[in-house]
Amino acid sequence: MNQAQTHIPLVINHSGLGNLGAVGQLDVAELLVRIATNRLESADWNERREPVLQLVGSLHNPQLVGTVASDHVRTILDLRTRMIFFSDRKGWIDFPKAWNHPIFKERTRVLLNLWENARWLDYLSKRT
Repeated sequence: MNQAQTHIPLVINHSGLGNLGAVGQLDVAELLVRIATNRLESADWNERREPVLQLVGSLHNPQLVGTVASDHVRTILDLRTRMIFFSDRKGWIDFPKAWNHPIFKERTRVLLNLWENARWLDYLSKRT
C-alpha cells in the first residue's frame, strides 16, 4: 500500500469539477453515475476530504487495512503484527500505543470505522 501502487490518475472533463484528491472505486462509480444522470453537485465532490479505505486481502480477513487521505497521507494497520504505520511520521507504532496517543488515536479510529462500515455494508448486501 504505497503511492506507486495506488496513485492512479483519473481525468474527468466536467464543468465545475475540480481536483478530487483521493477517491476509491465506489467513489468513481458513484461519480460517473451522477454525471451520466445529470445529478452531480460539483461543490459536494470538490469539498470531499474523507479518507479512502484500502485493503490487502479480503474484506473480512485482510493482512493490511489502510486509508489514504486527499493529501496522500496514509495510515496502515498490519493485522498480522498489530503495528500501525503513519506515512507522515515514516514509522510503525505498536497498535495499543497508537490508540492511546493523542495525535494518532483519531486517525486509527477513522481507519477502523471505515473498515467496520465496509464490512457492515457487505453484510447487509448479502442479507437481501
